Amino acid sequence: VTEDGEPVVFTARNDGLVNSYNPVMLLAWRANVDMQYCVSRRKVVEYVAKYATKCEPRSQTMKQVFATIAKSLSDDSTSLKAVQKLLINSVGERDYSAQETCHLLLQLPMFKASRDFIVLSLDGSRAVEERLDEDQPATAPAALDHYAARPDTQHFNDMTLLNFVQQHSMPKELGSEPNRRRKNIVVIVRPYCPPDPSGPKYEQYCQQKLMLHVP
Repeated sequence: VTEDGEPVVFTARNDGLVNSYNPVMLLAWRANVDMQYCVSRRKVVEYVAKYATKCEPRSQTMKQVFATIAKSLSDDSTSLKAVQKLLINSVGERDYSAQETCHLLLQLPMFKASRDFIVLSLDGSRAVEERLDEDQPATAPAALDHYAARPDTQHFNDMTLLNFVQQHSMPKELGSEPNRRRKNIVVIVRPYCPPDPSGPKYEQYCQQKLMLHVP
């Protein structure tokens, strides 16, 4: 029993430097084995948490990437080729953990939340359409566009932009009546402007508040 009162199982060994092992697993694995028994709920939680949060080997640092590229280039290589290789090895790649890989392969959701979220852009930015038909704009209407083209009724005229986005899903066409959501969602306003009167973005912060809360 440890100082914390946790039970520990020590298997019989003929040498103190030999790890605890299981003969059947050792014959099957044919490599180093350190057999630890989880004999309490706390030990199970610690074991699962340890491997669930275990970091993967990190990718190369920028210094190592530069060194690898420099070795692969010849004396007559252009600077453009070096920049292209740098972009391929840095911007075009990222590290995937074992947990993320398993979720992607099993088509499992990457996160779970009790609330739905939507990003509301107030700087005029819009998403780019993936598939375009003839005479179709290259960008999709934003929530701000749908709010400006909302139906001309008493209900929608008195509704603020924040309530409009929280309570309704955006229709496919401008001017169409939006469908009511089953439950309100959390609105994340972008760009973020701190409410600091002495800050450089305080005027933009006040403008955002007027846009959100005044119909």
